[in-house]
Amino acid sequence: MVGLLRAILVGVRGATILGGIMGVVWVPVKAYVAVLEVWGWYKQAYSAATAEQMEEWLGELVEAMREKGMARGHYALVFKTPHNDIALDIKVFEGLRERCREVERYPRGSMDYAMSLADIRRQMDKTDFNPFWWWMVQRGGVEAWAVMWGWLVVGVPIVWFVCGLVDERLRRKWEKVRDERRRMMEDIDEVRAEVGAEVEEQLLRMTMREGMGIKEAFEKLDWERVKERARRRLG
Repeated sequence: MVGLLRAILVGVRGATILGGIMGVVWVPVKAYVAVLEVWGWYKQAYSAATAEQMEEWLGELVEAMREKGMARGHYALVFKTPHNDIALDIKVFEGLRERCREVERYPRGSMDYAMSLADIRRQMDKTDFNPFWWWMVQRGGVEAWAVMWGWLVVGVPIVWFVCGLVDERLRRKWEKVRDERRRMMEDIDEVRAEVGAEVEEQLLRMTMREGMGIKEAFEKLDWERVKERARRRLG
């Protein structure tokens, strides 16, 4: 029973650590999956070969952001500035769409056309656009981060400490039971040896000296003497 309880404590410790790690990993994975579509439209617009494609995909990007509620909020949890305000990035993308419409009037393959597309990409690079961190900050929030890291930093050590105390008590109890069992087995072995020796002595005396058969000698064994010898051995 004690061994089973100690095994359960080991399982609790393992589950505690695994739960903390899964909590830390699960939130970023969920954030990544949630903003995958937004990231996809951003990269698609950035790599567009023509102004028409870029204008269309920037529109898809803005629409996807609004559908997911990414029309307001910051990418930063503490140091919030206009540069990490997602609402201003939406305005930038909308302005770049207008710029794409202007570029569409240039002849394709011209220097102005190519340089204008490159300039639009530079403007996209200058933004602090990061939907992953927006989700981590806005959807996760301070409470979720506090619970997640609080459990890993505070909850896990407390659980391990308590499990360690309980495990130590169970270990001592187990050692005590083991020692008592060992002493009992030693006493049983000693009593068995004494009883066997006494029975052997009586049988030898009755068969060798008195000429009895083994069956007759066994029937006439002095069991009280056997028990008395066992009592003396036990002290």
